[in-house]
Amino acid sequence: MATDRLSNALEGAQNKQMATTNQPTIFDLIQKQKPAFAMALGKAIDPERFTRIALTVVKQNPALMQCSAMSLLGALMSSAQLGLEPNILGQSYIIPYRNKGVMEAQFQIGYKGLIKLFYNSENALSITAQEVYENDKFEYAFGLNPKLIHEPVLSNRGEVIAYYAVAKLKGGAEAFAVLSKE
Repeated sequence: MATDRLSNALEGAQNKQMATTNQPTIFDLIQKQKPAFAMALGKAIDPERFTRIALTVVKQNPALMQCSAMSLLGALMSSAQLGLEPNILGQSYIIPYRNKGVMEAQFQIGYKGLIKLFYNSENALSITAQEVYENDKFEYAFGLNPKLIHEPVLSNRGEVIAYYAVAKLKGGAEAFAVLSKE
């Protein structure tokens, strides 16, 4: 594939640069961080797997090679500390950004990562998210007596107007959030 050829060409160029300058590549630095990743990961993810994923993330997004090594390693460490696999299944992402003219890698949690973190809690029972359509019966209120009522209609629901999520915890605690379509 073209992406593989580009990635291999960039890796080759970086290795060539390393040979002439004796500078370690970002791939070398990631490999060196494997023991630190292992400590951060605990039993959440195999350190070998996490390191392979980290190397793949960089190979798949050549812009990450332009980022400062510290920002890239820091973003990967944030992912490891939370036990989330970067750029896999939407758990977390390592994204290159330009910050005052300097390329930096930033860690971002995906919604699937938030769900995983929720279920990692021993108090978690369930979390669900729903769409609300304009013809559904939908009521909610916050305050001292919060309530959420959603009765979907079976046909001709109309356009989506809102979304909501409900989290249930052991001991009977419940929480919800409502978001408008905007």
